[in-house]
Amino acid sequence: MVVPISRLLHCGPPALGACHRRPLPPTTEPLATVTPTPNTNAQHELVLSALEKLDKGRKCFRLVGDVLVERTVGETMPAVAKNKENLEATIATIQKQFELQKKDLMEFQVGGVRACAWAP
Repeated sequence: MVVPISRLLHCGPPALGACHRRPLPPTTEPLATVTPTPNTNAQHELVLSALEKLDKGRKCFRLVGDVLVERTVGETMPAVAKNKENLEATIATIQKQFELQKKDLMEFQVGGVRACAWAP
């Protein structure tokens, strides 16, 4: 679960020791999400390059969820291209989110103990 630094509560001096024992914000979660996706993006490019060489009316099969669906190359290419674009947009969004979390973490570490307990 990703919790923004802005959801932190302010602690008084008695709770200061307990605040330092709390875990830091989870900045590696978005990175773990981004890691497998560039490979998936390369697979989409490979499929598109293979389909470009084929006749648009030729029969092909596409896995949609857990179901293998029979389509034509002409029907499949736009869907694969759209999925590739969505994947690239998702990667960019997650990378932006990760950079913001790294920035928030640096501000948290540099700013001292201004905020130290997680909001419920």
